[in-house]
This record gives sequence, structure tokens and C-alpha cells, in this order.
Amino acid sequence: MKTLKERYYESSEEYAQLELFMKELNKLNDESLDENVLKKVAKNIKGRYLELSRRMKKVARSAVAKFKRKRTQTRKRDSAQLLKAAQNQAKMKVLKKVLGPEVNYKELPIDKRIQINQRIVAKHKKKIDKMSQKILRGLKAKEGERVKNARLAQKEG
Repeated sequence: MKTLKERYYESSEEYAQLELFMKELNKLNDESLDENVLKKVAKNIKGRYLELSRRMKKVARSAVAKFKRKRTQTRKRDSAQLLKAAQNQAKMKVLKKVLGPEVNYKELPIDKRIQINQRIVAKHKKKIDKMSQKILRGLKAKEGERVKNARLAQKEG
């Protein structure tokens, strides 16, 4: 039986492999791949996302993960974590502008989200990078305040 820690690291490794796979896929030209290969790849990606989602739900319910989440809220994030958060926020802003206000991205099926993600990141990479640098400055400035509020909330609660 695998421990919770082993399952958590296993899922994070799979997530890293999935990100590498997505980057490699984005490098390839659409013309070089036929539709059957793309469909198989999309199914494979979808299956990996769903498997990762199921595993992370199980891990998130555990007491160890809940304690770790509380503890990390009271610590400052390093620059790599802040950059990742800024990139995600920038990507979501671009998504909302491109999709419009009537489309709820979170309610879309995972196939569509993967497709939209690939298209948006490929097309608007420079815009996302520029926005993320601006957002990063704001996140760094607000990080101390966020930690202070989290510590106060933990002492009160």
C-alpha cells in the first residue's frame, strides 16, 4: 500500500510529464499530424487529466494534505510559485477576453478546455508573458499582507 506522500509525489510527477507532453505537442505543426493521431493524443491527454483529478481529490481529502495547506498559507511563496500563479491569472484574463463574458470556462467539458488552452497559449504567448510580469509585481507586493492575514485568521480560528 502506498503512503499518501508517495501518491502525492507520484501525481505531481505525472503532472510534470503531462506538461512536457503538452509542450512537445504544441511544437509540432498541425499539418504534420493526421486527424486520427490527434484524436488519440487528445483522448490520452483527457485520460491523464481525469486520472490526475481523481487522485488529487483523494489526496486533498486527507488530514495530512489539509494540515499542509493550512501551513503553506502562513508562509511566503517563492518567486517560482508566484510566477506560476501570475501566469495562470494572466492566462485566465486572456481566456475571458477571447471567449467573452457569456462563456464559463470552468463549466466547459475537459476536451474543449484542453483545445482552448492549447490555442490560447500558442496564439497569445507574448501577451500572457507580458501580463504575467505585471501581475507578478502586484503579487510580490501583496504577499506579505496575505501571509499576515492568514496568520491572524489562524490565531482567531
